[in-house]
Amino acid sequence: MKATFVCIVTGLILMVGCTSKKVQSTDPSGVYAREHSFTVKNPETDQEIGMRTIRDTILIRQVGAQYEVSNHKWMMNDYDKEGWRDMAHSDERPFATHFVELKEDRLEAVDFPTIFLDIPKSTIYVDMPSKSYGKVQ
Repeated sequence: MKATFVCIVTGLILMVGCTSKKVQSTDPSGVYAREHSFTVKNPETDQEIGMRTIRDTILIRQVGAQYEVSNHKWMMNDYDKEGWRDMAHSDERPFATHFVELKEDRLEAVDFPTIFLDIPKSTIYVDMPSKSYGKVQ
């Protein structure tokens, strides 16, 4: 009787002690995107031409102990038939690919904008809270 009781108690202790707890991953790897639209005006007449949409995508992937961060930007005007165009040579071009280090809740490197991480919300913030990117599934 005493041995059965000890076995049951020991089994319960092992079950409770060995139960794995769900640990939140701190790996920021993934694709993050933001899209914003604005009105385009004719610079000579100040008359509204139409809307422009910018799609800004950041790709983060782990490479050894560091993370590679690359950026791609595309734009589309609703007033022409050109569709999505690469912004590699525009005034608001994407930033160059960088290798950065993970430090607590941010990715940082010299001469590179700091990327703040909000892993539970699947969101990153580049330089400021107003410039947020949501993770693409």
